[in-house]
Amino acid sequence: MNTETRSTDAIDHFANQDAEHKATQALRLAAAKATVSAYFKQLNASEFAAAAARFQPNGQLLPPFESAIVGREAIAAYLKAEAKGMQAVPESVETELLSAGEVQIQVIGQVEAALFTVNVGWRFRVNSSAEIACVKIKLLASLKDLLHLQR
Repeated sequence: MNTETRSTDAIDHFANQDAEHKATQALRLAAAKATVSAYFKQLNASEFAAAAARFQPNGQLLPPFESAIVGREAIAAYLKAEAKGMQAVPESVETELLSAGEVQIQVIGQVEAALFTVNVGWRFRVNSSAEIACVKIKLLASLKDLLHLQR
């Protein structure tokens, strides 16, 4: 085998590895997006146990102004108590590949309830098994807007 053939074989090998890597990344992104999409559909259908099942066993839900809710059962109970009658309306989604096979998904949208609508940001971290490791929920409202939401 001459030098030119070995060089071409090496280039082909690296090109194949790069293509496989890109395909794997695309699959990870698609799986993570599907998980987050299913979470929102189940949340909006008041299927709180099913939405919580999207989390890894020790997953965390980080609501605004409250301590972390940890574990599927605790997340389901929290959603049942706090999210009943609300509709999450995602409007924009940004994804980012993280290390160790994780994906971060930033969703901006609104939460609609009977008495109010508020702009919200959700930052999901989805593990390599397409389970939600963590979601941080942030209200994207001014202080004036938040004062109108007082109970």
